[in-house]
Amino acid sequence: MHPIKVQLKYRIIYFLIFAIAVAVVLNPLKKLENLSPEYFTLNGVYPWAILFLCAFFLFAKRHEIHDAKPSFIFAAAGAGIISGSIFLTGVNPEFEVFRLLLAWLGLAFVFFGEAASLPALLLCIYGFGISFPKLVEAFAGLQYAQATTWVTYNIAQFFIPINVSGTVISMTTLQGDRLMVVINAACSGAASMSVFLVVFALMSLDVPLPRRKWAGLLLFGIIGTSLQNILRLVLLLLTGYNFGPSAIQGGESIAGYIIFPLWYALFAFVYLRCAKRYKAADINPVQKV
Repeated sequence: MHPIKVQLKYRIIYFLIFAIAVAVVLNPLKKLENLSPEYFTLNGVYPWAILFLCAFFLFAKRHEIHDAKPSFIFAAAGAGIISGSIFLTGVNPEFEVFRLLLAWLGLAFVFFGEAASLPALLLCIYGFGISFPKLVEAFAGLQYAQATTWVTYNIAQFFIPINVSGTVISMTTLQGDRLMVVINAACSGAASMSVFLVVFALMSLDVPLPRRKWAGLLLFGIIGTSLQNILRLVLLLLTGYNFGPSAIQGGESIAGYIIFPLWYALFAFVYLRCAKRYKAADINPVQKV
């Protein structure tokens, strides 16, 4: 067997041994035990959807990762990352998973050097994806909710009789029930925006575009993602008005899981069409006489 492959084999074995030891020390199961139907109702499944997307992307690109010899710079960086992950606190289960993956990334830098660059980039994308809704809620949650409520009210009032006060939209349903809908930061679409930005980043890595087209599509995607969330809220208000409070409680999550994939399918179609045109123009440039 080739000496390089033998060295890689041993490095993989050592990596797995240390990875298991780190997992035992960090013990992420203490947080994952908090996963429950109530947790998913309050927080949604977007962190785990983002984790799946990043993991799937890494699996799809695994053949593009080439072995690189360990170096002192990457080993030192890896040691620092491992130390940081030990002292990092994970409040929610998704952040505890990020903490464990961060420690494993440090080990990957130690044993595989530059070959861990793609996992590092994907871990940054995952970290951004799970942090974005929390940052929006912490620094602009009220403003975001107020803007979403204002737009939703001004559209829905053309179809049903409703009233608005702050971030609360109220109505009397056809059954005579009093229904009040509170639109907070979580309802304002920060989670769906986070998923969009993550998937857009992955698409940009896989199918890159010129900077101007990339920026234009990003702006188009942000506007479209915001509008699809407004559409979701308007449909929920219409559902509540026609069928009562129980219907709106049951349809809140389902509406998002249907509308967002349909919107992103449309966006992906537009993105890939632009990428195809750019690639065709790059292969067959127009000759000037």
